[in-house]
Amino acid sequence: MRAAAGALQSAPEVIARRVHPVPRLRTSPLRTPRPSPARDPGDAAAEPRPRRSRRPTRKRRRRLGVRTRVAVTAVLLALEAACRSAFVPAPPVPPVLHEGHAASALSGDGFDLLVWNVQKGQRPAYPAELEALARDKELVLLQEAYLAPRMLEPLDTRPELQWQVAPSFAYAWRDGSPATGVAIGSAARALDRHAFLSTDTEPLSATPKAALVATYALEGRAEPLLVVCVHAINFRPAQALAAQLRALAPVLREHRGPVLLAGDLNTHRRARMEVLEQFAADHGLRSAFPNWQAAPRDRRPVKDARTHYGQWPLDHVYVRDLVVEDARIVGDARGSDHKPLVLRVSLPSPGATRDAGAD
Repeated sequence: MRAAAGALQSAPEVIARRVHPVPRLRTSPLRTPRPSPARDPGDAAAEPRPRRSRRPTRKRRRRLGVRTRVAVTAVLLALEAACRSAFVPAPPVPPVLHEGHAASALSGDGFDLLVWNVQKGQRPAYPAELEALARDKELVLLQEAYLAPRMLEPLDTRPELQWQVAPSFAYAWRDGSPATGVAIGSAARALDRHAFLSTDTEPLSATPKAALVATYALEGRAEPLLVVCVHAINFRPAQALAAQLRALAPVLREHRGPVLLAGDLNTHRRARMEVLEQFAADHGLRSAFPNWQAAPRDRRPVKDARTHYGQWPLDHVYVRDLVVEDARIVGDARGSDHKPLVLRVSLPSPGATRDAGAD
C-alpha cells in the first residue's frame, strides 16, 4: 500500500515533467580579464591621470560666446544686405493715378468713407469685397496699395473716383515692378496733395512707410477738408512712430477746417498707443472708435472687431470738426488680414466746437 501510494504521489511529477519540460539554461564560459601590464611604483608616468572635466572653463565659455555673437552678426548682416537688395525706392508715380470724373467738391452735409489695409490685394476675396465696400463711398483710404493689375482692376468699378497714390518702395527682382504705398480715392478732385515718407525704415528690408495728405473743397463751406491717409512704421520703437507723426504736425496745425486722419497706425504696444493718443490730443483729434475701457481706472484697450495684435487695435480713424454718425467694422471680411472700417461722417453746424466726434 505504501509503495502504491508513493507511486501515485510521484506520478503527477512524472506527467508534469513530460508535459512541461524545464528548459536548460545555456551557460557561456566565464571571461577572465586580461592582466594589466606591470607598473613600476616609482614611475610617475605610470600613475593614472585624473579625468578632465567636460564642463567648459570660464575662458572657453567666453570664447564660445564671442564666436557665437560674431556668427549671428554675420548672418544678420548678410540677411539685411539680401533684403535691402530686394527692395528699391519707389519709382516716380504720377500724383494722380486716375483722374476719373470727380466733382469739384464733396458734399457739405456729409459723406461715407472706407478705410482698409488691403494687404496688396493678395487674397482671392479682395476684388469682390472692395467692389462691395467701396460702392457709394465718397472717400476710400487704402494702405498697402499695390499698383499691379490685380490691385488696380477692382478700382475700375468706381470710374468716377479720382485716385492718388503715395508710393513707399518697389520690389527689385522685377523690372518695372509696381510700387506699393497708400492711396486715396475721392468723389471730388483734390485741391493739393503732399506725400510723406518716414525717416526711419523697417529693419532688414530698409523700406519706409508712407502717408498721403490731400485737401478737398466742401459744398457750401469756406474751409476745405484735410484728409490724411497713414501707414505707420511697424517694427521700430515708439519713438519712430512719434517721428513719423511729427512730420505731419505742421500740416494739421496750419489747416483751418475739418480733419480726417485714418489708416493702419500699427499700434501693437502700449507705448505706441500712447504716442498716437498724445498726438491726437495735441491736435484736437478724437477717435471714431473707442480705444479704452470705459472705467477711468481701467486703462485696458477695448476688444472690438478691428484687427488686433494681442490686445491692441491697429487701425484707427480720428476726426476734428466732424461728427461721426456711424462707425462700424466689417468683421466678416476675408479680403485682407485687416478688417475694413466703414463710416458716415457729417459736418457740424457753423459755430460748433471741435469736440464733435466720438470718444
